[in-house]
Amino acid sequence: MVAAVTVVSAGEIGAGSGTIAQAAVGEPVAPNADMFLAKVEVGGHVRSCSGVLVAPQWVLTARSCFAEPGKESDVRPGPPALLTTVTVGRNPRSGKSGYSAPVLEVVPRDDRDVALVKLAFPVTDIAPVPLTASAPGDSEVLRLAGYGRTATKWVPGAPHSGTYGVTSVAGATVAVSPSSTTASICKGDAGGPALRQRGQAVELLGLVSTSWQGGCLGETETRRTATLARVDTLADWVRTTTTERPNPLAFAWRHQLHVFSRAQNGELSHWWMNRGGGVERGSWGGELAGNPTGFIDGEQQHVFGRGPDGSLRHWIWDARVPERVGQETWHGPKITGDPVAYVWKGEQHVFARAEDGSLAHWIWSGSLRNDSWGGQLVGNPAGFAHGEQQHVFARDKDSRLVHWYWDARAERLTSEVWQGPKLSSDPTGYLWQGQQHVFARGLNGSLEHWQWSDRFWQDNWGGQIEGRPAGFPYGEQQHAFGRGPGGELRHWYWDARTQGEVVRETWQGARLASDPSAHVWFDEQQVFAFTMSPDGELGHWWWENGKPVQHDTWGK
Repeated sequence: MVAAVTVVSAGEIGAGSGTIAQAAVGEPVAPNADMFLAKVEVGGHVRSCSGVLVAPQWVLTARSCFAEPGKESDVRPGPPALLTTVTVGRNPRSGKSGYSAPVLEVVPRDDRDVALVKLAFPVTDIAPVPLTASAPGDSEVLRLAGYGRTATKWVPGAPHSGTYGVTSVAGATVAVSPSSTTASICKGDAGGPALRQRGQAVELLGLVSTSWQGGCLGETETRRTATLARVDTLADWVRTTTTERPNPLAFAWRHQLHVFSRAQNGELSHWWMNRGGGVERGSWGGELAGNPTGFIDGEQQHVFGRGPDGSLRHWIWDARVPERVGQETWHGPKITGDPVAYVWKGEQHVFARAEDGSLAHWIWSGSLRNDSWGGQLVGNPAGFAHGEQQHVFARDKDSRLVHWYWDARAERLTSEVWQGPKLSSDPTGYLWQGQQHVFARGLNGSLEHWQWSDRFWQDNWGGQIEGRPAGFPYGEQQHAFGRGPGGELRHWYWDARTQGEVVRETWQGARLASDPSAHVWFDEQQVFAFTMSPDGELGHWWWENGKPVQHDTWGK
């Protein structure tokens, strides 16, 4: 059957004797059940498929959903060629609209119709489905689910499911046949989960791949058999791909350089180096779910991050009381990503994406208060203060660069879209000679640059970058750093004295497994990132004027 069936995504018509599967006709999924189900929409309405949440920021779906017709195996890893959105947990029967997020990255398998896709932000209140550890058995009954076409509706908008029995098992696929005459696999179901019941729980055994589409609206074919892509043998691949190395935070305090990151046990790790050399390591404890942000405020070091429960956690160390690190929760809305923080006019300001997608804002100036700057963002914001203004940048659901700013003189909050290419990473930004500069990864993988001084400017710095860039101003120069496609540390810089082209180079050393953090310390350019070494050590690069780039590691 597999050789005769054409793989097609919803929104396309196949020329073969069958089409790629895309929706499990049967019974509607019960309210509040199977909340891990996902709908994948590629290029707006070009194609749609189904999927399943297997980690807070990762969905498993069909590789063919990202392929052009007739080129189902030709899907390259990286950002999707077309803007793709995934919605997890949508079911009108339970009043749930779900969580919609752009796709940052596609990681396809080359041996079966399976791909992992990374979302722009984690889904924190829906439990991912676990992968089963045992192979399918002959005649075993599985439940298949998806968002595809039904017998009566082209676009049902709600998930359906049906039961299928296993008829044969191969190394990478499973053939199944419906257990009732009401079950069909239709356009829109590719990537939908094949679930095994284990008592009161379910496990993921496979994904819908191809189907004859008998019983689907608009089809004359009567055959209802289908083929699944097995995932019961992919647990290690899924775990390795979805386990992310944390991104470090670095800042300078007096004659010390400090670096923070999330440890494997969730605590806040702390490294520091004195000007004379010698790296020390400790822990600030607590629980951190994402990546930290922070700043220096007088005699104090402040670090913020998202807790496992979505709360905003705060660590504080005071040089006047050096023997202890304070920990507290800043109360307010739950957050779904990493915060950004800075000091402005003696006040401490923190921003993060709230659960409803709006920009949440906390202020400390002797007492704590919080408000909302509204809007809708995905991913993690960047920000800085400039004179009488506060600025925050982030992506919206259409992958545009959105800018919020508060002007103390006018006492007015404004939001706007900075025109230019679509983003495929979170932005980073800094001030340089009174100008606002923002960098992000474009959809084609190159480094995009926005600038505002007395006028708006946007250009492309070229190269190839994975993930979020980092950067800083350095005298008459602007610098940006990022992780290259092969894990190399890429460096871009532009010099105002020469007014020439942007210079691109690679800083040699260990391969990166995380996005870098960059800082200037005593006229030295300092860059940190976790490496691809077996222990995932903290890599450290630095450049001093007149010397070559140097590299070492600070341990794990």
